[in-house]
Amino acid sequence: MTYLTTNYLCYGVSFPTLNAISYERFIALTLHLRYKAQVTKGRVIVVTALIWILNTFLTCLRFAGINRLVRAIHMTLWLLCLLISGVFQFRIVGIVRRHQNDIRQQEILKNPPYIDTCIYHRQLKLAANIAYIVGIYIFLNLPLLVATTYYQVVHRNLSSYNYYS
Repeated sequence: MTYLTTNYLCYGVSFPTLNAISYERFIALTLHLRYKAQVTKGRVIVVTALIWILNTFLTCLRFAGINRLVRAIHMTLWLLCLLISGVFQFRIVGIVRRHQNDIRQQEILKNPPYIDTCIYHRQLKLAANIAYIVGIYIFLNLPLLVATTYYQVVHRNLSSYNYYS
C-alpha cells in the first residue's frame, strides 16, 4: 500500500511539473520581452504549491475507499499533462526552426555579429535538450502508463502491476 501511494504521489507531481516546464519554455520563446513580467518567482511558487496540494489531495482520496475513481482521475491528468507537454514541445521546435530560418535569411542580407549566432545556437541547443528530456521521460514512463491504463479500462491486473502493492 505504501509503494502504491508513493507511486501515485510522485507520478502525480512529476507529470504536471513536466507540463509546467514545457509551458515555461514555450512562454520564454513566444513572449520574450514580457517573460520576466509573466514568469515571476511568486507565480512559480504558487504553481508548484498547487501541483503538490492537488496531487496530495487526490492521493489521500484513495484512503476514502474510492480507488477506482481516484485512479481514473490520476490517469486522466497524467495523460492530459503528457499530451499538453508534447504539444508544447512540437510548438517549441517549430518556433526554433522558424527563428533559425529567419536568422539564416538575415545572415544572407547582413553579416551579424558572432555573439548573435552564439545566442541562437545556445537557444537551439536548449530547445533540443528539453525536447529530448520530454521524449525520454515519456518513453521511460510509458510502461507504467500502459499497465495502469490497462487496469483501468479492462479492470484486470497485469501480473507485474500488483507485484509491489
